[in-house]
Amino acid sequence: MEKKSKPLNTIPVNQVSDADWQTYKDRQLGELDLLMSEIEGLRQKNLAGLDVLDDVVSQVTQLRSLLLAEEDDVDEMTLSPSPILKVPTLSKADPYKEGMELMASRQYEAALASFEKAILKTPKNLDAHFNKGNVLYQLKRFDAAVESFDQAVAIEPKSSASLMNRGIVLHAMKRFEDAIKSYEKALKINSKDFAIYSNLGNTLNEIKDYAGAITQYDKAIAIRPDYPAAFYNRGLVLMNLGRNLDAVESLQKAVALDSQYADAFYYLGLTQMRMNGYQKAIESFDRVLEINPHYDGVKLQREQALNSLNPSE
Repeated sequence: MEKKSKPLNTIPVNQVSDADWQTYKDRQLGELDLLMSEIEGLRQKNLAGLDVLDDVVSQVTQLRSLLLAEEDDVDEMTLSPSPILKVPTLSKADPYKEGMELMASRQYEAALASFEKAILKTPKNLDAHFNKGNVLYQLKRFDAAVESFDQAVAIEPKSSASLMNRGIVLHAMKRFEDAIKSYEKALKINSKDFAIYSNLGNTLNEIKDYAGAITQYDKAIAIRPDYPAAFYNRGLVLMNLGRNLDAVESLQKAVALDSQYADAFYYLGLTQMRMNGYQKAIESFDRVLEINPHYDGVKLQREQALNSLNPSE
């Protein structure tokens, strides 16, 4: 039996996460490459013991392998991983490193235990508190996740990533006003982070501040014009406002940037149906089926578009 189509006024909490994950990976790979270059410089100058450097190189290589794992292994609503990997401080038995590896393989309970060990060992370990919050979010222990991000902020008040992820958790708890305050604090620290604007836009949409949501998505796009999720979420808000032509334009930009964006093609098709563009809607729904043959509701919507295009005599 065909499942019901998705409601038009629903935007996933953090639909942007895949793009955020790619941004994170690119940033971290760059940092690790820079670290490897610095290590090579130390080797040439004999400024550190070779055994220590060999251990660090091994750890960097392992972290690079984690980052280069298939993107499909990342949850749709994964929070931004820690922006700081203090590689030189890791040891082979380091519980923080174990936690990172377990989190990457989605062993969240085990990862939580490792991060807690790391915190017992170093109570002011910012990254351990931060990623403990990420894991608790994945486990849907939202109250505890907020506490972990609060601890991270207490250790480093200028951690915009902690404040943003705190906002994402508060959004999941439907504490929208608190989430907005957390995002706004993050933006005061880092006004150049497109992900904060995008997540703020998602929350503003939830409280039906559609104009405010569009403003935030526009800011995210101004920073990252190649960011498909912002165009997608912007398109959904424009649909809610009945601005169908603008919605189509925004959703078309999303699929132009990501040709595998099934959600964007689906809502593009729905918007095209609203405008009586049934043939174009069918083409959009066909793209959804090519990407995901089991996508909820798309077959029903395609059938309706086909019936409208060719009404029975």
